[in-house]
Amino acid sequence: MLIDSTIAQAYCAGEDLDNFRRSWLFERASIASDLGRNVFTAPPEEETVRETVRTLEARIRTAVKRFVPVNRPIWDALFPDWQTLQPTLDLIVGFPAPYDAITARAPDGQVHLIFDLVQWRNHAALENLDAVIRNLLTHEITHLLIGHRYPEVDAAQESKDYRTRLDAYTFHEGFAHILSYQATEIDRVDRYTPQLTGAAAASRAKLHRALAETDPDRQKQFLEEAVCGPYYEKFACMCGMLYLADRWETQGIDGLQSAFADYHQRALSIRI
Repeated sequence: MLIDSTIAQAYCAGEDLDNFRRSWLFERASIASDLGRNVFTAPPEEETVRETVRTLEARIRTAVKRFVPVNRPIWDALFPDWQTLQPTLDLIVGFPAPYDAITARAPDGQVHLIFDLVQWRNHAALENLDAVIRNLLTHEITHLLIGHRYPEVDAAQESKDYRTRLDAYTFHEGFAHILSYQATEIDRVDRYTPQLTGAAAASRAKLHRALAETDPDRQKQFLEEAVCGPYYEKFACMCGMLYLADRWETQGIDGLQSAFADYHQRALSIRI
């Protein structure tokens, strides 16, 4: 993995960031974050924040060098060529909250992972910071690998057709969440906690309401709530993840491979 920390290092050195304001990172991220505008947001000028960014950059660089994805056996099955890809990880500042980690396509067509280290600063003091980094790398690289296998599902996330877009969110986020959940191997996850069982019922009910919605304004709100907000309330993410968890529990890795191969055949959202 290649790391470009030009923007983060400029910030730490106290340089004027206006030179980066028009970077594709902030223009293209407007699409990925669905904000529809250049997302550049001036970061705090406090030296304590800069010091935290320096610490995070060093920890992330170390984590990348020894990175092994969560649930590697599933990665090997779904993405057999994953080790041949060399994504670029951009360590930046300048995203608005809550965008700490996204993927976005550069003008040359290459997909980049982008981590905003100011938005990461709440993680800096965590004892499990290395697990958090591994979790987010697994999650975001899964998105990259899905797009590599199915460019059409990336395109579908920007579709003007509401149901196409909602299904693409459910497919993309379902796989990214199940492979990275709590940086824990899938056979060690307790799927029957009150938190997850509650999320399953609420998210499935909301997805069914969303699929039936015809009002454009309500559709726009559903699309936002599908992937944004508190973790267990992002209903497309939860529905996709928990549907795939059911497939794994009954059929193992073969079930996940089958669900992944089904993208061309049946919409994931209507199978839930």
